[in-house]
Amino acid sequence: MDWQTLFALVEENCEKVVPIEMASGLCYVYQTRKKGFPFRNVVYCQKKAFAANELEEIVTFLKKYGYHPEVQNALTEAEKIGIK
Repeated sequence: MDWQTLFALVEENCEKVVPIEMASGLCYVYQTRKKGFPFRNVVYCQKKAFAANELEEIVTFLKKYGYHPEVQNALTEAEKIGIK
């Protein structure tokens, strides 16, 4: 596990919430940024894939540093093929 990459990805997430989605043997960790007052609109979203078997380590790491992981079970079919 590359902890530096993970921390760099989530270090500026709003309210230290880290969305994580599970799909196809991978877990996708999201970096999000919001703007506007009072920062209600997500304007930037980037994800990085990690192996699904690393999920427990990722969640433990995030909680240790005060982040709030929000794990969801799976991406929708449209998201899997890149359609929003």
